[in-house]
Amino acid sequence: MVDFREFDELEDDEEDLRMRMREHHLTEEERDQFIREFNAEYFGKQDITEASFRLSNQEAQENKIPRYWEIRSNETLNETLNKYWKIITTPNFNKRYRQAEIYCSLLEALDNQIIQQTPKTYREFAASHGIHRTTVTHWATGEKKPSLINQLEYLRKSNSPNTNNNESAELSIFDGKKSPHVIFSTANNPLTIVDRKSFGESGYLFRPGIVGDRNYLWIQEKDSLLSAFGKQYFYFKRMQDLERIFEEAASQLELGTMVEAVHHIYQLSKQFTEIEREFIAKDNPRISGSSLHLLCDIAGIPIIQLEGRIVKICGANGQGGIKNPRFPVADELEVLKARMIGIAVSDCHLPKSGSLELFEGSLDRIDRVKKLLDNFGVTFSTDSLVKRKGDYAFYIASPMLGALEYWGIPTGDRTILNYGLPDEFQHWSTFAKCGYMQEMLAQEGHVDKNGVIRWPRSHALFDGNKGPRMGFKSRISQDVLKFLRHSREMHKHRGIVTEQSIAVGRLDLLKESTDIHLSSIANELSNVIWNYRNRLIDDETKIAESLGINISLKPVRISYFEKSDRVSVKWQARVKGYKSKIKSALIIRPNFDTKETVLSEWLAKQNVGDFKQTKMKLKSDGYPITE
Repeated sequence: MVDFREFDELEDDEEDLRMRMREHHLTEEERDQFIREFNAEYFGKQDITEASFRLSNQEAQENKIPRYWEIRSNETLNETLNKYWKIITTPNFNKRYRQAEIYCSLLEALDNQIIQQTPKTYREFAASHGIHRTTVTHWATGEKKPSLINQLEYLRKSNSPNTNNNESAELSIFDGKKSPHVIFSTANNPLTIVDRKSFGESGYLFRPGIVGDRNYLWIQEKDSLLSAFGKQYFYFKRMQDLERIFEEAASQLELGTMVEAVHHIYQLSKQFTEIEREFIAKDNPRISGSSLHLLCDIAGIPIIQLEGRIVKICGANGQGGIKNPRFPVADELEVLKARMIGIAVSDCHLPKSGSLELFEGSLDRIDRVKKLLDNFGVTFSTDSLVKRKGDYAFYIASPMLGALEYWGIPTGDRTILNYGLPDEFQHWSTFAKCGYMQEMLAQEGHVDKNGVIRWPRSHALFDGNKGPRMGFKSRISQDVLKFLRHSREMHKHRGIVTEQSIAVGRLDLLKESTDIHLSSIANELSNVIWNYRNRLIDDETKIAESLGINISLKPVRISYFEKSDRVSVKWQARVKGYKSKIKSALIIRPNFDTKETVLSEWLAKQNVGDFKQTKMKLKSDGYPITE
């Protein structure tokens, strides 16, 4: 029998091919048929689809003509799998592989005449391998093949040596090295005892895993953008880049063949990540962010080496997302992250799904936000701006919404949720804290001609419309709600929305009222306000005070909104003291041209000696100064 696989190595010369085929005593018909298919495959004269390939494969079986791409032995099966190893990550691979193994065993036995092509032999073979005898008959006669065999034979034919490929054949080089972030045990190398303090516990997750006889410990860096975009898919420019990362990871794990290594990594990844779809798509160079993080940590490949190789980060459908993303790291990432959070908790609407929606009133401010987003590779056109209620609304790629949620900023109505900053804010660097305040104050802050910076925050105590749907529990009694709806103590304001409000100062006076019922309501409402504080402004006050800026903080007003049936309390923070005003004007100046101008004009009027002394002290202490 002729092994047509040897023709894989032939030159693109038809006469040479004919000569070699004559040596194998093929008929003219067999030669012509093979050459037509050889030309179609090697010289691109005919498009080949998987469906038409299966049909031609079936016809070949009927004519008993073997083909160079055929898989008729377990050795060829495993060689092919080692080349197209991504297939092992597809669903139900183990079951499909078992079928393919039995199929190859059958053909090997038939080709070597170990068994005969008889119904009795087929029945015996089927019984010994636990499959139906009709299936064995179909396999032996070539009427059908296992799905994995069909798929692999199609790949062998459609990826033959001389197939044109527009992509460069040169593989990317990654600077992989032994990583301290993925530790594993072997028979000769027990798992190392890890001192968590050496990594800094707050910045890492310690995640154990087991595959076969190996124990693993993944020391996952929480701040990596691979984690922040973990639920998104990373699309590579070339499949070779993704394959090279797998090869580097397999090399570090010291496993056997590529097939064994990829299967091993897949089993490990399932324990650490949420694989909702294929680990790697067969025809698409993409992988989830969380799986890519694990791979890069195994291979010792820093995220910065992915820049230029990733063309897009988006969902599984491939729509939208961030094109040509950038990956800031370390201190740069910390500051950018803090600034993004400052924008998100002030300018943004964070929906449960979809894109991040920003609202800005100034085109200058929009340009500044655009420059910040540029550091992540996020772009948008000013043509996409929509004027809405005096502000410009625009949308940012959905992966940034997922990143903010990962960083600890919940999606949904901020007024109802009353969340604070992520716990880690207390450990932010001085530059990150200043960056957060500058972006937050750009939207929320008010600056007066006396150099005073103040900013408000509000949160709900009751919500009759959204509250029940969001599981929000009312903080006030029905008596208090009735008072806020109908009392003459409430002052009505008509604007974009109708609001009734009472100042906290007035509420304090009502606590001393001779009207026992009124006094009781005032005391109850006052207790609720102080016991259920605004978490965001509390955390922002802590940031300012950690920077050496004195802040006065108090609740100022309780409001009832008739249309939304919502009760909210407004808190206000205010910079107090002359030195604190100078310091705040220098290090947390709002990142907004109009407010910057007001503070600059105020600073210019101050005592030159006081100003210079404060500025020099701040510089020597390592504070970022806004000139």
